[in-house]
Amino acid sequence: MLLGVLAQYVIMPLIALALVKILNLPEAVAVGIILVGSAPGGTSSNVISYLAKADVALSVTMTAVSTLLAPIMTPLLVQWMAGTIMDIDGGAMAISIVKTVVVPVLGGLLLRLILPRVIDKILPVLPWVSTFGICAVVIGVVPGSSQAFATAGAVIFAAVIFSVWHNLSGAFLSMFYRRTAEHTATEPAGEPAGA
Repeated sequence: MLLGVLAQYVIMPLIALALVKILNLPEAVAVGIILVGSAPGGTSSNVISYLAKADVALSVTMTAVSTLLAPIMTPLLVQWMAGTIMDIDGGAMAISIVKTVVVPVLGGLLLRLILPRVIDKILPVLPWVSTFGICAVVIGVVPGSSQAFATAGAVIFAAVIFSVWHNLSGAFLSMFYRRTAEHTATEPAGEPAGA
């Protein structure tokens, strides 16, 4: 789990910074990519883990830990990597993260502790509620941003492509590390010296 959290706040931000530098992206896109790279994993990773029958407990734990670290780590990373590109208010970003990310996560944990039977009954449908919620947010944001899409369509399209590339890079690095670690762990020990 510690490795996953470190990857969240080391590997992903560094991949974002490398993409920004290598591709010489426009300022707004560069800051957006750096912000995405410095933000914690969201609930969508938990939903995907559930639907893929992966280790949901590990995914939720990593999301919770990285979310609790987000008010400190995300503003620090964004200021460090994007502060020379654009004026970043780290304090305001930290407060915003607490309001929009940490409070809902802690609220969910609290509900789980207070109403475990109710949560157990509705648990099977919650991943689908979350999936539809994510879709509803996207559907709500896109029409309101249609003017921005019209005027900066190529830049926004590029940002989406780079964001996907960024996330896939992180996923492939994680899979490569896992396979390498598994291979190293299963390798037979060498002959003792002098045998």
